[in-house]
Amino acid sequence: MLIITEMDLLPNEKMLNSTFQIISGDSVGTAFVIKRGNSRYIVTALHNVLFSIETHSIQFRRGDRIDNDICELVAKSDEFDVAILSLPGEKFEVGIEEDEIMRGIALGQTAFFMGFPYNIVEGMLGSQIVPFVCRATVSNVAKTPSSAIYTSAAVSPGFSGGPLFAPDLSDKGRIKLIGLMLESLTFPAPVKDKAGEVIGVVDIDTHIGRAANIGRVVELLPN
Repeated sequence: MLIITEMDLLPNEKMLNSTFQIISGDSVGTAFVIKRGNSRYIVTALHNVLFSIETHSIQFRRGDRIDNDICELVAKSDEFDVAILSLPGEKFEVGIEEDEIMRGIALGQTAFFMGFPYNIVEGMLGSQIVPFVCRATVSNVAKTPSSAIYTSAAVSPGFSGGPLFAPDLSDKGRIKLIGLMLESLTFPAPVKDKAGEVIGVVDIDTHIGRAANIGRVVELLPN
């Protein structure tokens, strides 16, 4: 019988170093690096880089480094809200490898995602810019059309584009990448006046997060 302990669910150094803050125009979000063969690619939410769809002047913030680079769009999916960008030079030696990606997901299993709050204050974490880590549960998985993953924890602004990890129960509980965090779900609720007449609609937060299934993301990577 496989027993997953609290220590087994902690992010390792490679996961932390492969995740960084990304600033593209007025958009601030999270991104991470996936490695395929000898190539590395930046993966993030498409809405993080929509201001310029061909080339992107992007600021990377990781550790004590702040860099500005021009990145090319390698692939995108409007359906899944995913963008894959070229990685300039050998900027990041780390990257999540294909054997660290899990495509099978169990409902109810513990997971965690990483990212950067939108309004994080300069110097708040000292000179080291590292991602925040949030615990969640895999609440549901949509079979069609996008195979989205739903989590028990909402996605705060700035976390979109960050990685979602979970233990692989078929591989001794090894922590693997399962998704790309995108947004929090909301539902419209009517606003009524004193007479009971509907005068508007507001969005109510469900405290449920939505992620793109990493299997669909990997399909976009160049071979």
